[in-house]
Amino acid sequence: MKNLLCFGLTILALFGLAGCGGIDEETAARIDKLEQVASEQADRIAEQTARISEQSSNLKKQEALLSGDKPIKTLALQELRLVDGQGKTYAEFKSTGKSAGLYVYKKDGELRASLSVTANGNSSLMFHSESKDQRLKLSSEETGSAGLWLYDNNNVRRADFSMRSDGIPNMNLYDTNNIKRAAVGMSLAGEPNLWLFGADKGQRLTLGMSANQVAGLWTYDNAGKRRAELVTSPKGVPSLGLYDPNNIRRGVFGASADGSSGMWLLDKNKVMRSTLTEHRDGGIGLWLVDKKGARRAALSWNANSTPGLWFWNKNAKLIFTAPSQQRRAPKKPRSRVR
Repeated sequence: MKNLLCFGLTILALFGLAGCGGIDEETAARIDKLEQVASEQADRIAEQTARISEQSSNLKKQEALLSGDKPIKTLALQELRLVDGQGKTYAEFKSTGKSAGLYVYKKDGELRASLSVTANGNSSLMFHSESKDQRLKLSSEETGSAGLWLYDNNNVRRADFSMRSDGIPNMNLYDTNNIKRAAVGMSLAGEPNLWLFGADKGQRLTLGMSANQVAGLWTYDNAGKRRAELVTSPKGVPSLGLYDPNNIRRGVFGASADGSSGMWLLDKNKVMRSTLTEHRDGGIGLWLVDKKGARRAALSWNANSTPGLWFWNKNAKLIFTAPSQQRRAPKKPRSRVR
């Protein structure tokens, strides 16, 4: 069509000029200009024709789809809208280049829900409130992680439940300042744990089980240092431990599997300085130790309720005993401090 149009305009120009006795340079230039204009117009007409043809083809496909005739194989759309009788949009299915999804609106045009997939493969389902803020988000990442997020009326995240790509599940709770205050999780080995945090984001309490199957409760100060623990060993031995600000254990109270119990006090160098124990046979004893760990005094009652008192010098030599005839000193108790 383009060539035909150019040819027609050129013939008309030649006939018009032929009656004038020939074609000079100026006329030839005019003819070239006319040919250029005709070529540009022909290009525009060709583009419009192709566009009309494509639109006509799409309309025919849509007509066939709506009429229930022979189904079409492909329908190419960038945006599809569902509107009411007044033309208000209630739903959109569209692609923006960065994401594609389904968006559902209220009567006043406010977004209330969406289901979308981004260009990098992340998918999400979101619900919005009357104030247009998101209230719930369900997401799956291309990395393999997935999660559920909940938001309050101020669009502040308050809770989430997620699954990492390595299969570890976690649940977190947040305050109104979006600061995590509690968490529940599980390790790869399957040990569950509960964590509580302060408003300063510092860990304050842990309840759970360690990799060596020790179950317990651990508390921390504002600096994040452990100050107390209540634990039970895999063999069922319970103990209560107290720590100083330098995370050094200074006191332990516990019970053993054989039925005996005891209390141990330690100094800042981790040396056990005092021990009070109760044996399963009914005996009880108190031992005092110096800074080097050498016993210096002992007071005990055996199973027969016979009391005894002993003193040692710094060279570990027994220097006093009462009753005087009781020269055999009790053995220094074994420490159950882990």
